Amino acid sequence: MTIRNFILAILFLVLSESTYSQDGSDIIYLKLNQLDKSYIGDTVQIDFYRRSFGGLKIDTVQLVVENIYLKFKEHRVDDGYNNWFRGQYLESIEKINGYIIRVRKLVLKSFTSNSTNFILYFDFYTDKSKNTPVKTESIDVGFANEMIAEILVSAESHNKKLKN
Repeated sequence: MTIRNFILAILFLVLSESTYSQDGSDIIYLKLNQLDKSYIGDTVQIDFYRRSFGGLKIDTVQLVVENIYLKFKEHRVDDGYNNWFRGQYLESIEKINGYIIRVRKLVLKSFTSNSTNFILYFDFYTDKSKNTPVKTESIDVGFANEMIAEILVSAESHNKKLKN
């Protein structure tokens, strides 16, 4: 085998390996018309307004927390290849009563042709407790379907539920 053929063989192997490699993801991406009753009770996140694939388009949404309208931005850890459910959340743009608020968990409750309903779990963080919430609260909330680009479902949550 000549050096040229050896180099070509190596290039072929490297290129074919990258073509067949899989990304790392534990997320099931669903359009609203793909939802069925099997997803009720699953842990989810919402991709608001526009699809935020690859972390290129980050949307904001306004929610009511403790009777105050608060703007949240989508936080996505997604490079187009590796995207993990635990890296997806909403985070308040401004502090409320000294807290940064994150919506780390939503549970799908129900859906209709007009709206989709969730339980939202809010984690409250201070400057000193950046990684550990000082309190957690939950509320029931419904969103008009036109606000939702897609639902991100925790594959782990959904698969566990299907096994039971």
